[in-house]
Amino acid sequence: MDWVVCEGTTLSRPVEKLLTERELGQLAQQIMERYRYVFALCSSTNIDRIATLYRANPQGRLTICDRYQKDVLNVIQRRHGAKSAFYCFDLVCWTHSESFKPRLWKYANHHGFLMFVRPTRKFRNIMEHYRNNSVILYSQWNGYRKGPYADPRIQRFLEGFPVIPLHTSGHADPATLQQICRLVNPLGIIPIHSERPEAFRELMSGTRVVCLEDGKCLTL
Repeated sequence: MDWVVCEGTTLSRPVEKLLTERELGQLAQQIMERYRYVFALCSSTNIDRIATLYRANPQGRLTICDRYQKDVLNVIQRRHGAKSAFYCFDLVCWTHSESFKPRLWKYANHHGFLMFVRPTRKFRNIMEHYRNNSVILYSQWNGYRKGPYADPRIQRFLEGFPVIPLHTSGHADPATLQQICRLVNPLGIIPIHSERPEAFRELMSGTRVVCLEDGKCLTL
């Protein structure tokens, strides 16, 4: 038996009904059909989310990103593309590549596009040209946008644009955490990334739970 490190964000606030990735993709497709220019703000390493949105983009419209994002997608495709077409991103264009000629911008402006963005001045400057008939799909934790943990940088980036939150957590819900611990039967649990790590003691009754403060070590 081993120790298990449990990430417990879902224990620290009420749990909303979670979408599956497939349901999220279906909603994204409906939204993209209503807006010509769609900007998606999500983690650059949330590959499943990026793949879901990429495939929701209506046929005939470009998917655009910058060089960094394209490099990340190329790594994923090299390692996993042969195993699943879900991780193939051949048709994703990056904005300053040699092949991204003015004619492609003309095509994108006419037919619409999906663009993956990050909260930087570079992307904000691009977005300013598309205020009409555009929307931002916000696919991160909503607490970065509103509330006591809000990130002013993200708030400024989103200001003035219609924003549609479209996110589903990557964290396991309490019932799933319980099931995993029953299967693993660990010596103990160390909660991380949780505002209420002590809640694991009730959730995992009968299993040793060690709540460590930042910087503290546990000797096994």
